[in-house]
Amino acid sequence: MFMPGDRIGQYRVLALLKQGGMATLYLCERSGVAGFRKHVAIKVVHPELSTDDRFIRMFVDEALLTSRIEHPNVVHVEELGVANDQHFLVMEYVHGASLAQLMRALARNRRRMRPQLAVSIAIAAADGLHAAHEIRGVDGEPLNVVHRDVSPENILIGQTGHAKLIDFGVAKFRDRVAQTTIGGTLKGKVAYMAPEQARNEPVDRRADVYQLGIILWELLTMRRCFKGEMSLAFLERVRNPSISSPSELAPGISPALDSVVMKALSANPEERYQTAKEMRRALASAEAAALALDSSHMAELLAALLGDELEEHRQSLPKDLTVAVESPSFDHEEVLKTLTIDDLGDQSVADYANDSPTPTSNEATDGTRTRRVSVQSMRPVGRDQVSKTGSDEPFALESRPAAPEPNDDHTLTNPESFWRDREATRIRSRRAALVAIPLAVAVALGVAWSLGSTPDWELIKPKPPKLSVRHGQLSRTD
Repeated sequence: MFMPGDRIGQYRVLALLKQGGMATLYLCERSGVAGFRKHVAIKVVHPELSTDDRFIRMFVDEALLTSRIEHPNVVHVEELGVANDQHFLVMEYVHGASLAQLMRALARNRRRMRPQLAVSIAIAAADGLHAAHEIRGVDGEPLNVVHRDVSPENILIGQTGHAKLIDFGVAKFRDRVAQTTIGGTLKGKVAYMAPEQARNEPVDRRADVYQLGIILWELLTMRRCFKGEMSLAFLERVRNPSISSPSELAPGISPALDSVVMKALSANPEERYQTAKEMRRALASAEAAALALDSSHMAELLAALLGDELEEHRQSLPKDLTVAVESPSFDHEEVLKTLTIDDLGDQSVADYANDSPTPTSNEATDGTRTRRVSVQSMRPVGRDQVSKTGSDEPFALESRPAAPEPNDDHTLTNPESFWRDREATRIRSRRAALVAIPLAVAVALGVAWSLGSTPDWELIKPKPPKLSVRHGQLSRTD
């Protein structure tokens, strides 16, 4: 483990941000001539995993892919290196929160975004997705990237108001060396999967378009598109979706915007927008007012809803960094009035306000569940502390041994067989209960009988005769 003041290559460690089962995340600084300084986030693989060739291949694949994506709406990876025989990944440092955190804050305040703000976020995400989809390999040929895990947890809203796509850990692309789908494993969050992805069929960039459509649908309605306990029935609803238009659940949404969202959510990939860029243009045409919003509007809303958390985060950073991430000044009431609508019903509040975080859980081939969370939305800890807070905290990366089971992000390995086995287990349990309950009742009655009052045996046993002796002779007196 590196401590503040240590060096990871050319980077000086400022703070230990998060320690997980597979890697540790640090806030670091790179310095140069003439007072040059830059703050970065560095993810370092644990020493014991440095000899795991399969894990290192996956780590390297993710680094090689994300380092090639140059776009302001994608968190940039600057460098892949090795220090003390440990692989590390250098990423841009962003002070902010995930879109999922922002949506929960909206629900707690019983508000939803105005359509133009929701569309502006979707446009930014579409721009980042298109940039990822379009990257090419060293041979000049497309890499055919598919993110496969586009969700509110994987869209970061920086304090500056810029939306950034993160976490390509389960992305599919042409030159990937390490396998990410083995034995029928579904990668990503089932509640955001495209139907073909939930069926474990081949996917392309149109699956990401569908996932972005779900996010926009939820931003507009502040309702869960797919919700409920994970089961085979839930999976079937995702595979064969029946989704109402946003305007049926939330007023003020234009027919043009309704049409764009529902096209993105077409069950048939051929009927969707074929690229994220095509969807972006349709959104801009349907909700032109979204183009008038800039990053400062989003920054003000983030500060209005999550200002206390951001300030707590800021105060725990090194002093020379706190000025750079100082919150903007704004009129709290005016921001909420301008950018949000105060009309959430109880159902919407229930969907989000008390919602637990939904980290991306993926079953690794060795039975270890890896939980990938926003790289940049963690509440930091002190310089000499290790954060062991919940998985909704930024910079979280954690893994733990676990048997294949549904988790809070509705990710399953071999879903049909898993749920068939689970149902068979439940039937066996019910049958065992039918036998055990009468037996237990009989035993309980027997114990109660033995501990109860002694019965009056005089009622059932014969009474002995009464005898007396008279004149030296024995005789009965009754």
